[in-house]
Amino acid sequence: MVISFNITMTNKWLYSLIAVCIVLALGVGVYAYQSNMRAGNPPVMGHSAGEIHVENSSGEIVSLQDALDDLGDQGTEYYKVVAPKNSRGTTITIPESVIIDYCGDEDGCRLRSVMYDWDGTGRSASVDNLFYYNPQNRNWRDSHERSDSAGQNNDGATSHVDVWWACHFTDGKYNSWSNLGDSDTDFGLLSWGQYNAECRLFIYD
Repeated sequence: MVISFNITMTNKWLYSLIAVCIVLALGVGVYAYQSNMRAGNPPVMGHSAGEIHVENSSGEIVSLQDALDDLGDQGTEYYKVVAPKNSRGTTITIPESVIIDYCGDEDGCRLRSVMYDWDGTGRSASVDNLFYYNPQNRNWRDSHERSDSAGQNNDGATSHVDVWWACHFTDGKYNSWSNLGDSDTDFGLLSWGQYNAECRLFIYD
């Protein structure tokens, strides 16, 4: 058995239904274009990542954009050390606690060594390498495509972990161009005499 319905609608009701649909569509559009959100006035219809809220891994309600930013930041934490030009010949101290925190586990750390403005042009020259530190016996090893180096921290003798042009990452201590040896557990960043350069070291966990 087939049941059929016939709906008869006058022009008045048809126009009223269309008007209601238009009002609803405008309401949704206005809500999507809220200007007080983090990414207000989006260029296209809909909600931006700053207007959508989600629960992050800590159970907090945050915007989707914040959650994406946090995700993108994972694995990019770094410690920065700078040896300015006016410190040439003297080490800038890197505490052993930093080395242990960033490099003292099984996957070590990644080093980005930058020699900046050595020729007065504002250019940067850089190398990347891996560094491993054993907090138990203070043995360390540096791995790089050019060469590998190894040493022991606080053994009395200065050993350079990595040398890139005028910039040295070392376990020793220097003051006014004098080598004072490896007399403590800290490391150092040194701008040396090959070029008048600022040295920058980024340590990534």
